[in-house]
Amino acid sequence: MKIYCIKLDAVPFCPEILLIQQIVDGHFARQVSGSCSLETACQMLTGRHSSLLEPHGMGHTLWMDKCKDISKAVGRVESRPAEALPDWSWINETLPLILSKKGYKCEALNPFVLSGCFGFCKYPEFYRHRSILIERIEEHKDYIQGIQAKQNNMLYMINYGVGHDAVDTSSSFEDMKRKMQEVCKTIINILKYWDFSESNSLFWIYSDHGPWRWPVLGAYPEHRNFITWAVIRDNSNKTIEIKSKVISAKDFFSLVISKFNSYSDTIDKNRIYITEDGRYVIDTKKSTTAITCKFENDIFTYLTYHEIENKFLQKTLIYSNDTKDFLMLSKSETDLDAHLIEALIKNFSWVKA
Repeated sequence: MKIYCIKLDAVPFCPEILLIQQIVDGHFARQVSGSCSLETACQMLTGRHSSLLEPHGMGHTLWMDKCKDISKAVGRVESRPAEALPDWSWINETLPLILSKKGYKCEALNPFVLSGCFGFCKYPEFYRHRSILIERIEEHKDYIQGIQAKQNNMLYMINYGVGHDAVDTSSSFEDMKRKMQEVCKTIINILKYWDFSESNSLFWIYSDHGPWRWPVLGAYPEHRNFITWAVIRDNSNKTIEIKSKVISAKDFFSLVISKFNSYSDTIDKNRIYITEDGRYVIDTKKSTTAITCKFENDIFTYLTYHEIENKFLQKTLIYSNDTKDFLMLSKSETDLDAHLIEALIKNFSWVKA
């Protein structure tokens, strides 16, 4: 089986995303992710948010402390020595290493987070790092057609980072919105080269987080920062049907693992979703924000806790089945959901109720 995990970095939900669903002919869902690439990658590759792996989450730069000699982290990440790459105690519990024991190899395209922050470059026997600039459309076409022509067991982790660049270089909300429209056109042009009907394959196309500017993302993330989207098409021999309108980034790990173990043919849609965030301007090495959410009868409620202020903030949204987007019902609620508070305390040792 070939597993294609295709990230459209920082591309928020917009009407153009539904065009991607049509191209893929897959299931569309809104996805509870992190508010940054590293947290979402952690959830997708381990099935856990980072505070279940590190005592206080991963923040943005904790990975540097896990390197024996970070001063050697110069030049291209794939050529860095092992001592300039992090040593995580839980690395054997990540999807690439689990799959490597089942005869799989992993190839990553433009993946600094995977190669550098996780340190997968230390495993050249099953991990390969490649880079292609986004504007080289013909090169992407050749790459896509080349990997799809092969018959092998592979995990492909592909990153199209043009959305991240659009946020980074925008001068206003309107400028970012305009640039994202161009981003979607570029991505759609690339996606047209994929054969999404490939047999015995799994496609998971998604955005890992929303924009962090316009307005600036702070201690209490807005839903657009961490509720992203995903389009999933399962052509494998053990097809799993996804019915929920809202899923978790962690479901990618669970779905892939279920292909090799006893599995359910659906993803549970009645649960509490959990994520977290650490802002660079608050603390670079740990999470300081914890979030629990629930989705029932098209009502999405999320509870945010910020450690520095020791404060809770709860908001409620309604899901539109027509637009696939969320509309705000209440911006601040004093009657906090007991189940969401309980989930925060259970899943984060640093939450003080």
